[in-house]
Parts: sequence; C-alpha cells; structure tokens
Amino acid sequence: MKNKLNVWLLKISEPLPLRPDVKLMRTGILAQKLADRGHTVTWWTSAFGHSKKEWVRDFDKNSELSVSENYKITGLRGCGYSKNFSVRRYIDHEMVAQRFAAEAQKRAPPDIVVASMPSHNLAFSAASYANRRGIPFIVDIRDPWPDAFLFHLPVPLQPVARVVLYRDFKILKNALRMAGAMTAVSGTLLAWGLSRVPRVRTPADMVFPLGYQKIKIRDYSKIECKFAGLKKILNEKFIVLYIGALSGKYHDPSILISAAKILRDTQGIHFIIGGDGELAPSLKKEAAALDNITFTGWLNHEEMEYFLSMAKVGMCPAVRTVNNTSNKIYAYLSAGLPIVSSFAGDAKKLVEERKAGFYCPPRDVESMLSGIRNLYRDKNMYNNMSEAALLSYKEMFDADKIYADYSDYIEAMAAKKEV
Repeated sequence: MKNKLNVWLLKISEPLPLRPDVKLMRTGILAQKLADRGHTVTWWTSAFGHSKKEWVRDFDKNSELSVSENYKITGLRGCGYSKNFSVRRYIDHEMVAQRFAAEAQKRAPPDIVVASMPSHNLAFSAASYANRRGIPFIVDIRDPWPDAFLFHLPVPLQPVARVVLYRDFKILKNALRMAGAMTAVSGTLLAWGLSRVPRVRTPADMVFPLGYQKIKIRDYSKIECKFAGLKKILNEKFIVLYIGALSGKYHDPSILISAAKILRDTQGIHFIIGGDGELAPSLKKEAAALDNITFTGWLNHEEMEYFLSMAKVGMCPAVRTVNNTSNKIYAYLSAGLPIVSSFAGDAKKLVEERKAGFYCPPRDVESMLSGIRNLYRDKNMYNNMSEAALLSYKEMFDADKIYADYSDYIEAMAAKKEV
C-alpha cells in the first residue's frame, strides 16, 4: 500500500516493547509490523502493568513513549489494582477509558482505530470517538468481557450478577454495534461477538489467531548459567512444561501439583512450572516435599524458548469449561510439543482434529495423567503428535504470517476496500 496511515491501536494488560527481553504479544507484534511498513502507529494502553501489578515506571515522567520515529505508546493512568478479579480493577479500567476519551480530543484524528476487547469500556470509548468522526473502527475480540466476570461466581448468583452488570452489557453491545468490522482470536469468540449485537457475519469479519513469534537464540550460555543447578536435575528427563500466569482465572496450576504427587515414583518424568502470580506462594508450599517439580519464576522470551526446547509436553489446565484460546498453546506447538489441554472450543478442536495431543476435562487429574503417561510410554505416538504439533504451528499459527495478514487487512479497511 502506497499511502501511509495514522493507526491507533488500543489494548491494555499486554507487555510493552520497552526492554529487549520482552515477549511481545498480539498488539505489540501488530504495532511493530505496521510501523515497519512506514505507518504512524499510536498504541494506547494503561500506565499500570497488569502482570506484575505495578506502575510502568517509564510513564512516570512522560505519558507518551517513543519506540521509533513513527511508533509511540501512550500510557493512560487509572488507579491500579492488586487482584485480577476485584472492584478496584473494574474502577481502573473505567478510569482508563475516560482518560482516553479526554486525551484523544487533543490529538490529530487517525485514519483507522483498532480496539481490543478487553476492556469493553475502552473499546466503547474508542468506538464512540471513531463513530462521531466517521473513522473506520475495528473491534478485536480476545476475551468475552463482561461475560467472563460471571465465571468467577457460583451458578445461582450469575443471573443476579448479570442484572448488576446491565450497564456493562449495554456498553459491550454498543461498542460492537458501532464497529465496522470485528476480528477475533478464534471462531468461537467471533461468533460470540456477532451474537451480542446481533448480526450476521460479513466478509469483513475475520479470525486472526493469537499465534506465537519464535526468536532465534544462538547462545544459551547466560540462561544455562542462571539455571545451572536445574540443568543437572533435568538431564534426560521427560519434561512436562507449564508456562503462564499462576492464577486461578482460567488455568489451574494446582492440578499439576496433584499430578506430580501421583507420579513422584516415576523417575523419568519432571514437571516445570514457569511463571508467576498470586498463587505462586501457595503452590510452592504444596509442592515443597516433591523432587519431581520445579518452579522457575517469571520467564522472559529467551528463557521461554530455552525451556520449550527442553520440554516434551505442554500443559494447558483449566478450572472450568473455557472456550477461549490460550497463548501458551501456540508456544508449545512452535516447539513441536504435544499438548495436554483442558480448554474447550477451538483449542479442543485443534488438539483433537490435528492429533496434536490430548483433551482432558477440567480438574480431571486422572485424564491428564493418562495423556502424560501415553506420551511418555509410546514413542511412536509421541513422535506422530510432535510432528502434528509443529506442522500445525507452521501452517496456522506463525505470528509473523498472521500479523502480516492482519496488517494487510487493516490497510484494506482503512482504504474502504473489499477485504
């Protein structure tokens, strides 16, 4: 595309490209792809870091940071929060949406706006801004907020909560209604978004999976030095790997402790849990007597690649039936790791149809153990599933391909062409 665009991307709670070792996710990769094409990119985000629950210090002196000459990040300040599921987080997201509405008035209008969900508050604020000015607006669905709030409540309380959250569901519907097009990380979430308007799917409504961006590491020496003691323990072990947040929102890392207890006498299997979160202290305490499980703490992108290269199986446990996809699935596939997953929807379909691992119901430790044991004992099965996993990544989930296509799509939508 010859014309250079001014693109606004809105997404909170995602790692920012402020350090060399940061693992970029969806918006970070997309922003860089668009900037590399010469477009002017502004990423609107929160000045509060979701994963570590602390303020991003880079925003202390300046609310706008420069990644490059044509790529800026604007940090919007809310109130911060200490827990994922909390009233304070709800207030924080509302404040961020209001800050955007005020700050956007001061800027030159963009050629196109792409707002991610969550949060629905910020997406609505962006939709209202774009709609008033006749600017093409796309909503990118990554999580079914505010429906997801109900997952944390007992079933009998969910109808009451839906009434209490009436305003939020109205905000969601209006944000989706004002979108010229919807994109989503899965077919399930795209269908969810369309059903909330409701309207039928058009050619402009697209699925762009999350995907995973592999990096080439020529020298693992620094990482090996950091985990020197662990390398000796893991020598020739069949490594069962979990990478991700240690929280109970969707995942259930505690079930891995239960699995490790049952397999404590199987000398060849070792569990690695890579990540951090509010459940870390209790999980470590529960696993203190086990010598077949190791916690690495938070991992940067290079360290993730290191453990992916050593592992044999990738784990995706869940606390209940969850139809979302998970970033970790694509990371596992990129390393050719068969997956043992409790995620339903598109993730279950992927694992079963591509024969890239096993599905086990949420909290079903025996089903999970069956998958692990089968892969450990049957080398032929393991090799076939490993090959299927890697092929799935190459054909469907290579982030460089996905976000090149997404960039093409944004350019076409901005030019009001048929997608």
